[in-house]
Amino acid sequence: MLKAPRPPDESGFVTTLRRVVSEEGDGDTLVDTAVRPSERAFPPRSDVLAENPPDELRTVVDAMNAFKRSRRLACLTWEEVLGVFHDLGYRKTAAPASDGPT
Repeated sequence: MLKAPRPPDESGFVTTLRRVVSEEGDGDTLVDTAVRPSERAFPPRSDVLAENPPDELRTVVDAMNAFKRSRRLACLTWEEVLGVFHDLGYRKTAAPASDGPT
């Protein structure tokens, strides 16, 4: 008989309890089965953008998707993300000079 899933533990995993009758006849035993990450630990992801994303966002998303497709990658490393931004022309700029203590 399956019981309802317990709430996620501190690591974010959910387990289902199953009652097993022991062969010795000394009572039922609960066994954790079906261990899986909870939705809270790994929220659903979506590559779908809002209906009217800003042009800059659309450009970045299209560049990231093109990079992943060209290399048959599911996800990118931070170095690859930085490379895509550099390919788009983004560069780190110097911090603005302050006028003194505020």
